[in-house]
Amino acid sequence: MIADVAVPVPNHSTYSYLIPAYLSSRLEVGQRVLVPIKTRESVGYVLSLYEKEEKGLKGIIDMIDEIPIFPSTMLPLFQWLSRYYIYPIGLVIKESIPFKEKERPSLYLSVGEDLRDTNVLNDEELNIIKTIKHRKLPIGLDLRILKGLVENGYLKIKSPYVGGPTSDSEFERPTCLNNYQETALNTICDSITSNTFKVFLLHGVTGSGKTEIYLNAIEKAIAIGKSAIIIVPEIALSIYMENFFRSVFKDSLAIYHSKITPKHKQSQWMGMLLGYYKVSLGARSAIFSPFKDLGLIIVDEEHDDSYKQENGLRYNARDVAIVRAMHSGCPVVLGSATPSIRSYFNALQGKYHLLEVPERVEKRPLPTIKIIDMGSLSKEEKAKSLVSPQMKAAIEETLSSNGQVIVFHSRRGFFRMLICQLCGYVVKCPDCDIAMIHHMEDQILLCHYCGKRLPVLTFCPKCNKNTLKAYGYGTERITEIVKEVFTNVTVERIDTDSAKKKDLQKIIADFKDQKIQILVGTQIITKGYDFPNVTLVCVISSDLLLDFPDYRASEKTFQLISQVAGRAGRGKDPGYVIVQSHNPWHYSVKYAMEHDYKKFYETEISLRRKLFYPPFCHIVLITAISKEKLKAFEHSKELKALIDKTIENSPLKDKVLLYGPIPSPIGKLKGFYRFQILLKTTKIMEFSDILRGMIPRKNPGVRVIIDVDPYDML
Repeated sequence: MIADVAVPVPNHSTYSYLIPAYLSSRLEVGQRVLVPIKTRESVGYVLSLYEKEEKGLKGIIDMIDEIPIFPSTMLPLFQWLSRYYIYPIGLVIKESIPFKEKERPSLYLSVGEDLRDTNVLNDEELNIIKTIKHRKLPIGLDLRILKGLVENGYLKIKSPYVGGPTSDSEFERPTCLNNYQETALNTICDSITSNTFKVFLLHGVTGSGKTEIYLNAIEKAIAIGKSAIIIVPEIALSIYMENFFRSVFKDSLAIYHSKITPKHKQSQWMGMLLGYYKVSLGARSAIFSPFKDLGLIIVDEEHDDSYKQENGLRYNARDVAIVRAMHSGCPVVLGSATPSIRSYFNALQGKYHLLEVPERVEKRPLPTIKIIDMGSLSKEEKAKSLVSPQMKAAIEETLSSNGQVIVFHSRRGFFRMLICQLCGYVVKCPDCDIAMIHHMEDQILLCHYCGKRLPVLTFCPKCNKNTLKAYGYGTERITEIVKEVFTNVTVERIDTDSAKKKDLQKIIADFKDQKIQILVGTQIITKGYDFPNVTLVCVISSDLLLDFPDYRASEKTFQLISQVAGRAGRGKDPGYVIVQSHNPWHYSVKYAMEHDYKKFYETEISLRRKLFYPPFCHIVLITAISKEKLKAFEHSKELKALIDKTIENSPLKDKVLLYGPIPSPIGKLKGFYRFQILLKTTKIMEFSDILRGMIPRKNPGVRVIIDVDPYDML
């Protein structure tokens, strides 16, 4: 008997091994095995078993797991990931599961509450219960036996509670849904009960009660014996939502993200695999939750960039969710108040089913958005503060009526760059072609790409003169300005810098309980949080994303303004939003002010069609990186020529546009020089198959990165 095994090495081949007689009745698809490869031993993943006579094959050395560590139903997903993203299947599986190499699974167990029927258990099962009851380490316990004890309720799997501090507000669910919510829910539930794959785009305005639709749909899936996955774009948001979801699903809820310890992550994985948990809540990686009986997948804030993995297997969790649902025969719900252009396009084309919830719960009005034209301010007004007189007046009025304020800015740090006024030198990271950011609180210069830290400079490194001047502003500086303008007011900052030092969930809970009056933050505060007493949202500048070299700049700007505006007016009082802009009549700003997604979409899709950008094509970004600039460039040229030649002699001749190579917008990153080749194609799977045969091409000192459907073009 032979096993087809995927080994986590950087090539696309799988390997065949003879199965020793003592393993022939125990080996299954999804188990890890120890196999010889060249001159070493490696972990491998069993993909298939078959009877065939083959000579000269090496044998499997040993079996690592007593039971499969992923269900066989996930194998088609792994195969699709490998093909679509041009990534070896052994590495796909390795990066999708929480186990290191030969590491055996961890399980955090406790004894079940009802042990009346233990007389039906054998001695080995009783000893396991006794071992765990007395908190002895269950070393070497048979997972096959543990599986049965868990399934029958004799053992429970402990959950790592990471929800953190909660608001004083209790979790209250509405007694009934409105007509729009009810219609959307019934449509989704029809697909759940009929085990039908469908992609639903749930387009609901901010505050329209999408979460309640999610909860009801998940309850329906559980009621018919199915499981459900819900992913959210940020770990911080999943921690915030955990408290609420656990109040509904109790011990059936698994939490899966990188903020829990590796051992607990393994325990959660095994709990889902064994059927103990029915719901998985987490960030991007939770899409790989190993349920065998999936009935529903939900992708909240489906438009969010955080669903795109930016290293290793560069997958988009939203797209993976769709493929997984297809293979599982269940619906997938993509929820957003500002759907991605691609998803809305697919809905209008009939590929997805569009569900719309155009009203807020209890028919609360959407916030009024006012745009401040910063170009119309006098020099004196601009020089005084980053906060315009109109914004200052609105904050004062809100505070006087005991309302709360969110001040949003998309850049962190204090100053954005240091420039010498004499010679024009810009202080950059020595390892990256990017300006160092001044962080006043820590008194350091920090590279936001590689994390390098330098002491704050006084003299220019080039001309050695005391002529360095700081430019730009981040959330740290804005927080100081807000504190200076509004004295005797509690102001807090929330971004990735502050979150590392302070309890993020405590800040959120304190803000919700009105212990904080003004909250300054980055994108973290735009995603799904519900602050009923926030009646004013201020956007310091809507222009930063528009100036970015990205074909999705307008889409991101519209989404960001709309999402942050959606934090206002979610309680009994109406909301008000002030957006400062130097481009007040740009269509992304204008239609965000009018809450008109459809007009924004019509304008944007027309431009995309003319310029042949997604969703009318797929983009593939190929980057050659090396410590030596010339070597990176020469390899990218060779690769471009090879792709040109291969396409010229293939059916894809007129289906691929090829550009480059050119230096990446950030030409040097973490000490490596980078050159890009960009491709546009309407035949992505066929092109991926061709490209897989070319890469990796051996060239010492050069690494090639392939990013299919890239979000970061830098």
